[in-house]
Amino acid sequence: WVLRDSRADVALTDVSGAGTYGLIAQRNSTIESPSGTNADGCGTNAVYATGLARINCQDIIATNAGGDAIWVSNAEVNARQANASGATLSGVRADEGATVNFLLGNASGAGVDGITCLKGSRVNARQANCNSCTGDGIYATEQGQVVAVSATAVGCGAHGVRAEFGSEIIAYLLTATGCDIGAYAANGSPDTIVFYINRSVRFL
Repeated sequence: WVLRDSRADVALTDVSGAGTYGLIAQRNSTIESPSGTNADGCGTNAVYATGLARINCQDIIATNAGGDAIWVSNAEVNARQANASGATLSGVRADEGATVNFLLGNASGAGVDGITCLKGSRVNARQANCNSCTGDGIYATEQGQVVAVSATAVGCGAHGVRAEFGSEIIAYLLTATGCDIGAYAANGSPDTIVFYINRSVRFL
């Protein structure tokens, strides 16, 4: 737990099975965990960053979290190639202007949504897998923005991708087959799911 302008450098760390958080940074602090951290089965979040904190945790194993696997609120997380599958809530939750790099990440099998992006947050989910989620594969609301180029949201119980209230999902080459609804945009977001070339997006 790192807070108040502090810094921790960790590598190949095993925090699996933690009762609450695997990695947590608050109040303008930094955690550098560049590769190989095991945060499987944490009770609440495998990764939690808030208050202008920054966590670099690429390649992290953040599976089977009791809440959101990666929760970022008004902070920045680099979770490139992270495995955040099997979360009880969302694989990735970006809130309050957060920035998350989830390039090549896996948020499949979430109990709610694979990726939830809200309140002006931004998520890079290029080539991410958000399959077989109970709710939406990718959900953006309240001016959230998700870049989901070449991502997959297959077999989700609700929507493959859903954008509401001024949000945007850039979904070029997205695959959203086998969902109840492939793509949904509403409530002030008439053009927020941007496909560029319609035939590149598969829903059936």
